[in-house]
Amino acid sequence: MNYYEQQPYGHVPAPPPPSGSALAGFLIVIGCHAIWIFSPYLYLLIGVLQLVYVIPTVIILLAMRRNRMAAGAGIAAGVTLLANGIICGGMIATS
Repeated sequence: MNYYEQQPYGHVPAPPPPSGSALAGFLIVIGCHAIWIFSPYLYLLIGVLQLVYVIPTVIILLAMRRNRMAAGAGIAAGVTLLANGIICGGMIATS
């Protein structure tokens, strides 16, 4: 007997549960941000430049079915973008 003969008609196997942790995805992106410490001038543009490594990271994590890690990476990217916008906006407003 093969696999399909053992299952009732219309049976669809359940997808595997999501794996990884959102905290791990968050820490991956924050670790990648640490690279920008060595280039202080580009650090002001990190909100935009992070797309260079965040988008491929999220795509790879989704392809590996690490949905929670991809969500954590997206959250870290959003927080970074928001913080950068607030800080740059404050610098522009006070100058």
